[in-house]
Amino acid sequence: AVMGGLDGVVRRSIDRAGLQAALDLPSHLEILTIVALGKPRETVVREDGSPDVRPGWRNADHLERVPMRPLSELRIELPGF
Repeated sequence: AVMGGLDGVVRRSIDRAGLQAALDLPSHLEILTIVALGKPRETVVREDGSPDVRPGWRNADHLERVPMRPLSELRIELPGF
């Protein structure tokens, strides 16, 4: 998608039951996350920082600044290790 000039946004807060019904999906399938794809209208600049301290913002020139935690702050726990 990115190579084709598309960008995406992950959405987790969705009406799962409504989407399941609209798409006529079998009940044994569970919708966890959806990804909206489209042509970007903004340029995203990722900055070091915490989204808890300062939320992202955008300006009139379609430049969106998104604070991202550094990789050193990520913690992954693997069961059994």
